[in-house]
Amino acid sequence: MRKCKKVPQWNGYYCDRYFLGQLVFENRDKNADDVALQPIWVQKTNSAVSNKLNAFMDHCWEGFYTC
Repeated sequence: MRKCKKVPQWNGYYCDRYFLGQLVFENRDKNADDVALQPIWVQKTNSAVSNKLNAFMDHCWEGFYTC
C-alpha cells in the first residue's frame, strides 16, 4: 500500500492504490441549491485516461418537488 501525495495544483491528493473508492463533491456555496457541479473531468497525469463524472439522475417526482 502506498501513501497519498498532496498535489497543490489540484487542491487535492493523488493516491496510488489498488482498490476502488468513492469521490464526493459538496457545494457549500450560498447558492448550492441553484448551481450544479457537473460535469467534472478526472484525468490521469501523463496519460490518455479521462473520465467524465455527472450527477445522479432523479427518477422520482412528488407533485411539484423531486424526491
